[in-house]
Amino acid sequence: MRPALLAALALCTAAPVALAAPPAGLQGERARLVSDLAALRFDQLGNPVLHWDAIPPVYAPADHPHQLLVVLAEFPDRKFVRFQGDATQGGKLAAWYQDQLFDPKYEKKDTLSHFYAVQSLDTYHLQGRVLPPVTLSKPRAAYGAPYRPEGGDWRNDADTEGMAEEVLKLAAAAHPELDWAAFDRWDPLDHDGDGVLAEADGYLDHLVIVFAGGGQSSCQGLYKLDEALNPNVGPEALATLPAEAKECAERIWPHRFMIQKREGQGPMVEGRVHGRGGAPLRPTLWALDYNMQSEYTEASTFIHEFGHSLGLPDIYARQTSNSTGCWELMSNTASPSPQNLSAWSRLMLGWLRPRVVLPPEFGGKAVQSAYLRTLDAPLDPPAVAREHQRAGMYRAAMVVLPPKTIDVNLTALPKGGQALYSGQGNGLNRSAELRLDLAGKAGPVTLSFDAWWEIEAGWDFAYVEASVDDGAT
Repeated sequence: MRPALLAALALCTAAPVALAAPPAGLQGERARLVSDLAALRFDQLGNPVLHWDAIPPVYAPADHPHQLLVVLAEFPDRKFVRFQGDATQGGKLAAWYQDQLFDPKYEKKDTLSHFYAVQSLDTYHLQGRVLPPVTLSKPRAAYGAPYRPEGGDWRNDADTEGMAEEVLKLAAAAHPELDWAAFDRWDPLDHDGDGVLAEADGYLDHLVIVFAGGGQSSCQGLYKLDEALNPNVGPEALATLPAEAKECAERIWPHRFMIQKREGQGPMVEGRVHGRGGAPLRPTLWALDYNMQSEYTEASTFIHEFGHSLGLPDIYARQTSNSTGCWELMSNTASPSPQNLSAWSRLMLGWLRPRVVLPPEFGGKAVQSAYLRTLDAPLDPPAVAREHQRAGMYRAAMVVLPPKTIDVNLTALPKGGQALYSGQGNGLNRSAELRLDLAGKAGPVTLSFDAWWEIEAGWDFAYVEASVDDGAT
C-alpha cells in the first residue's frame, strides 16, 4: 500500500489566491497543495504527474502568430480524389485546404484561425501554409499495413514515422524558398531554461500531413479487423483477409505521434544541440511531433487535433457515463462546427483566470458566492472588462476541494516494508540510483532485487545498469 496525498478541484464553467505560510507536517503538506492549486501552479502538485496535469501556457499575438505547416502527400497507388484529372490539381488542392483551415483576418468561422482566436480571447493566434502534394516512393501498404512485433500485439501502420520523414524531405526539396524559420516560434519545454516560451527551439511547432485516400478508422469496425487480427494469430493472418478487408487494414490510421529517430541528436540552437531526436530539415530546424490525417478529414477534426499540438489531452469519460462530448472540443468532434473548449482546457492553456473558491479549513468563508457570466461571451472592451473585474464577475469558478490521503495498492512486497514506485503515465522517464562504497572489498559482487511491473511490449522499457567509474560507462 502506498499512501498518496491528492488535491482536487471542481471547475465550474483572474485572480490567484494567496495563503499564509503552511505549517509543518501532513497538515502543512495539505495546505501547500491547496496554495499551489489556488495559485494555478499545477506543475507543483506532486508525483505522479501526467504531462497534461501541467500544460505550459501558450500565447501568440496577431502580429506574430504561430504557423502550422500542412503537407499533402499521395502514394504511387493512391492519389487525391478532389480535382482529379485537373492539370493544376496540386495547386488547387493546396488552395482549397488553405481556405478551409486558415483565415488571415480571423473572421471565417470553423477555421483554425478563427476558432483559436475566439477561444483564447484573442491571446493566441494561428496561421499556416498548405503545400501541394508530394508523391511518396512506396505504395500505401508499405507505410500503413498492420504488423505484429515479436512478443507484442498487432499494431497499425508499418512505417508512418518513415513516411513522415520522407514527406518532409520531399517538401523541403520542393520548397527551398519557403521561410522555414517561421514555423518555429515556440519553445514549449523551455529547453534553454530561460523561462521564455515564445522563442525558437529548433523544432517545427506544428505539423500536419494529409494523405490521399481514407483512414483505417473509417472501416475497421465494418470489417471487424480487431477480431481477425487478434492476439492468437500471427503475421500470416493478414494474407487471409478478404480483398476489401485487406485494403482497409493497409490504410493509415489517423494519428498523432513522433519521429522517434536519432536519439540524442537535434538542431543547433544558440550554440548548443537541442537533442530530442527526430528528422532534420535544416541545421537549425528539425521535426519531431506530427499529426497525420486522411484527405476526408473535416476542418472540425483538424481543430480538435490542433488542441493536442498545444498540449491538451483527449477528455473522455473512460470509467463513467458523464461524457463531456457535447460541450468540450477535446472529447468528441462535432461537424461541421466544432464544440468550444471547456473551462478546464482554457485554464490549462493560460486563457482563463477563474474565481477561486477555497474550503473553509484553508481560508475560505463558510458561505461564498461566485458571479459567473457566459464562458463564451465575446471579448469585452477594456473599460467593460475592468468594470466586470471590479464587480467580481468571472467566466468560470474553480472550487478547491480539501486534499485527501488514499492508499494505492500496488502489490504485496516479498519482504520488508518499503519499495520504490515509478508512478504511471505516458512519456515518463524515471530512474533510481544506489551508490555503494566497495573500496577494499575483495571477491565477486552480486546484485539482487525484486521487481514488479506492468509494461507494454515494444513501447515501454526497463533497464538495470551498473558502473564502477561514476557513470562514465
